[in-house]
Amino acid sequence: MVTAKKIGRIVGITLLWLLSGLLALAMLVVGIPKMMGTAPWPEYFEAWGYAPWFRVSIGALQTVCGVSLLIPPFAFYAAAGLVGIMLGAAFTELTHDGDGFGPLIPLIYVTLLSVILLVRGRAWWQLRSGKDA
Repeated sequence: MVTAKKIGRIVGITLLWLLSGLLALAMLVVGIPKMMGTAPWPEYFEAWGYAPWFRVSIGALQTVCGVSLLIPPFAFYAAAGLVGIMLGAAFTELTHDGDGFGPLIPLIYVTLLSVILLVRGRAWWQLRSGKDA
């Protein structure tokens, strides 16, 4: 018999995977060009005063963490890493004169990644404490 609790769990898991997939795609779409030096990323990082190795590192971290969002045992750590990167991006946008949305986009990512962080963190904690996730 399918209960409301089961349906709620299925919907929750589906939404978590959908959110994880969309965020993974977003990180890959931004991380790979950043890492490869595709325009306009080198110009942006130079204007912000960052070294080229920093751009490559951030792009690589975004790419690895983006893929890791889709691997449940690593998703918690990936979301935490991406929250840190996005907070750094928001800080950069706040401290440098730019056009567009400023820190709004990185902070939206922080909010969405925090959902994954909380859900995966709860599951991680329950597994380590011996409780059923």
